[in-house]
Amino acid sequence: MKSTLTLSLLLYAGILCGQSFDALRQRLDSILQKYEIPGAQVAVVDKDSILWMHHFGYADVAAQKPVTDQTMFRIGSITKSFVAVSAMMLVEEGRLSLDDKLKDLAPEVPYANPWEETHPIRLVNLLEHTTGFDDMHMKEYATQGEGWTTLQGLQFHPDSKVSRWQPGMHMSYCNSGPPITAYCIEKKTGKTIEDFIAERIFRPLGMPHSSLLYTDYVKEHLSKEYMGRENAEAPYWHIISRAAGAINSNAVEMSNYLRFYLNRGSVDSLALLKPASIDRIEHPASTLAAKAGVTEGYGLHIGNGNYRGVGVFGHSGGMTGFLAMLRYAPEKNRGYILLVNKANGGFSPLNDALTQFITDPDNQWKAPEHVKGTFNPEIPGYYRSATSRNQVLRFMEWPLAAEQITEQDGLLFHKPLFQVPAPVNVIKPDLLQRYMPSGAGVLMALVKDDQGRTLMQQPNISYNAVKTTAAGVWIPIVLAGFSQLMILLTIFSALIWIPVALFSRHRIGFRRARIYPLLAALSWVGFVLLIVLAQTQGDVINNLGRPTFWSVGMFLFSLFFPLFSLLAVYYNAVSFTKPINKWSRGFFTLSSLSCLLVTAYLFYWGAVGLRIWVY
Repeated sequence: MKSTLTLSLLLYAGILCGQSFDALRQRLDSILQKYEIPGAQVAVVDKDSILWMHHFGYADVAAQKPVTDQTMFRIGSITKSFVAVSAMMLVEEGRLSLDDKLKDLAPEVPYANPWEETHPIRLVNLLEHTTGFDDMHMKEYATQGEGWTTLQGLQFHPDSKVSRWQPGMHMSYCNSGPPITAYCIEKKTGKTIEDFIAERIFRPLGMPHSSLLYTDYVKEHLSKEYMGRENAEAPYWHIISRAAGAINSNAVEMSNYLRFYLNRGSVDSLALLKPASIDRIEHPASTLAAKAGVTEGYGLHIGNGNYRGVGVFGHSGGMTGFLAMLRYAPEKNRGYILLVNKANGGFSPLNDALTQFITDPDNQWKAPEHVKGTFNPEIPGYYRSATSRNQVLRFMEWPLAAEQITEQDGLLFHKPLFQVPAPVNVIKPDLLQRYMPSGAGVLMALVKDDQGRTLMQQPNISYNAVKTTAAGVWIPIVLAGFSQLMILLTIFSALIWIPVALFSRHRIGFRRARIYPLLAALSWVGFVLLIVLAQTQGDVINNLGRPTFWSVGMFLFSLFFPLFSLLAVYYNAVSFTKPINKWSRGFFTLSSLSCLLVTAYLFYWGAVGLRIWVY
């Protein structure tokens, strides 16, 4: 009787599991169709096996070739986690230490750190993205590195490897860290990083076809890669720093790698790392927030946070035409692999659906009640972004990159500019927690730097901000808004005075005071439009990383604009000695000064004469 009851319960549980996976499949399928994603692989696993796997759509749309379990995808930056595992293998063997200095490990790697004497770059900084380096520049992204060695890729364009703040202060995502770590591994082992990962990770974990290289098997089985609304095919990208994102794999083989994390360094009784090493990989240690005791954030190429109150770990990846996610919840003994062959849209809702499934499949979660707590009185106030992943385009984001934390009747609220305030709860006096609408939790940690500045770090979304004043936030916004309004009004005014000048007997006095502000305004609009369109039309890497219509156009407009702005100011100064309507003179003087203000701003950020393809 007891055995019959147990069997009935197991069968009933299997039916329920089948029903829930069926609902998941339908939800994923509707998202894929909505965003016109050609194909995908999904696998949900636990410690022991693949619980569910499904293939969606086509690996080759034109040939109507469906995605199968043999179809290969590019996993992008998930590759970085393999580098971290490789490094920790050598740490366990005593051949590397996370505290090793880069200048001792690999002095031949070009980099610059103004704080090297007091805050040297260490291996841990390379693995946790806390070097302060800019991300790889567009020139590096756009260069094909087929056949290059790891060191060749690192020596190609060293300009990006310059610390912008003290190493160990902030986490800011940077694709130079993994290949530098990979090169250190190569020096210690005498093997290429491709061979080391294949021998020490792929083969033991049963991943025979996974590779950082464009092998014959990959060529035969790799899905086509699609981009944009038209689903245009993209060519294979031989990234110059393969250790940052070059692995080709599939959901079946990646499931073994995912189970390696759920089993704390082992798969099917084969131990590759100690559980303590996995724990170290999953948690940060080098940022200011981590040093203050915050355990969420980006560890050694594995990030961690919480979703609906459950701890989740993993890494995302993106390559031209591909997106990927590896995510797992140890306390739920579940994780998933998501691989898609289109790099535009739909990825976030797919991940929300899968993350909800592995953490709270019955959708029972509710956001915590907003309650009062004892918090540091320094927390309320304005904060401005202190870091940027891509320094070259920081001038585009800086004016609006600010937020506010307010207090009302003892309750705290987080308010990004021009958005609705969101409730935050106090965990500790210097630590706050807010939840996104999806259920993703975001920690906010108040810390101090060496200069005594108050910083707010949000480690699990890689956001760092410095406290400022209301004037420090709103004055730049007002000036930016006024200058942009004047530039637009200058263009619209031309629709009136140009026809008058051409077809009316009414004389337009001193036209140069009008023409040069108009030329400056048109140059600015052209500059901004090219920046926006280059990132939305086709392949942004090739659009901006090579001399193209977009990048060369940006360069020319970034020269024309300051030139015409200076001429506009000059001729409007001259206009005070010329017969011209005083209202027109006042308007075009304000327009000229607005253009001059924007010119000074661009000059400050190094955006005058912007040659982004050589940056």
